[in-house]
Amino acid sequence: MSTTKAVAIITGASSGIGKATALLFAKNGYRLSLAGRNEINLKQVVDECIGFGLSNEQIVTTIGDVREEKTLFNIVKQTNEKFGQIDVLVNNAGIIDRGGAETTPLSVFDDLMDVNFPAVTYYCMSKAAVDKFTECLAQELAPKGIRVNAVNPALIVTSLHRRAYMSEEEYKDFVERGKAGHALGRCGTVEEVAQGILYLARDATFTTGELLKIDGGKSLLVPR
Repeated sequence: MSTTKAVAIITGASSGIGKATALLFAKNGYRLSLAGRNEINLKQVVDECIGFGLSNEQIVTTIGDVREEKTLFNIVKQTNEKFGQIDVLVNNAGIIDRGGAETTPLSVFDDLMDVNFPAVTYYCMSKAAVDKFTECLAQELAPKGIRVNAVNPALIVTSLHRRAYMSEEEYKDFVERGKAGHALGRCGTVEEVAQGILYLARDATFTTGELLKIDGGKSLLVPR
């Protein structure tokens, strides 16, 4: 795919993996439709994308929560009105919550599924649903030439856990302990995940239904 005119929608683009993906796609010439809940952070991402050579005319933003149908409608509507096409969708928005099956209220379960699936025990369930949905959708859309893939990162250093429930000290300890659970002996970066996303979007033209592990060898180790 030529990226000089390609258009990519990226949800959850105001921080973490979504932000890193937006910046990498900007460097590679994509026109961008960026969505997120934090307007100030999203504006900063836009400014950084412009710093990589895009113009204001090559970026459109949508502020909103992907759990709300009107937000999803607005993302697609504004993208089509601005660019007249959609080539790539990076469905990145995600949340996490502390708790297990006995202590997590149904409202939290609903939020996790609403964001992680169409956008902790319940967290794992939502991610498993995304994997199976990816495979089913890939099979359904393949005759139309549409590829559907997913990335499966391990522990990536972002603000996700801190925003959800961890203090700075808890998160620092969490990351330090997490290093031992990866064969490479460290946690991943948002930039490394973004590279995998770009590969699937641009280069893996004969790949669909793939669940790409970006996990530093975590899946190779015996659970501990």
